[in-house]
Amino acid sequence: MVRDNAIVAFIDVAGMTVGDPRYDEALATRSFRKDIQMLDAFYSGYGFPPISEETFRYFDNGLYEFY
Repeated sequence: MVRDNAIVAFIDVAGMTVGDPRYDEALATRSFRKDIQMLDAFYSGYGFPPISEETFRYFDNGLYEFY
């Protein structure tokens, strides 16, 4: 991760695998989904349009919760 043109953190991706990116998005926004300011800030930096509430609920409460 970079802040002010300097590396400030590194995310260990050793366990990374192929999957649906909407699951990652649902997981990333889970804790602040109801906070519109936080959600707007996330999506302004994310660069992709937000997933729908229906899609969020599918991944938050759906099949992936079993893994």
